Amino acid sequence: QSPSKIATDATESKAPESASAPSKNNGDTSFANADIVKLVEAKLPDSAIISKIKSSSCNFDVSTDGLIRLKQANVSDAVVQAVLDCKH
Repeated sequence: QSPSKIATDATESKAPESASAPSKNNGDTSFANADIVKLVEAKLPDSAIISKIKSSSCNFDVSTDGLIRLKQANVSDAVVQAVLDCKH
């Protein structure tokens, strides 16, 4: 009985993982300032970050304080401009 119980437990524990896996790959619902900062900290090139901005739904804080925080996080001028230009 123990081997079948183990197999059942293993199957049950895998179901939630596979159910959550598609949600990780569903694409972005929005892309925000914090996401830009993460990509800059990961040292992705500006071209990759700008491509990501252009292909995502954008939810950027383009207030004065939001833009200042981006610059304080060493976000390049080109990426800041892409943030400002985002129309998604």
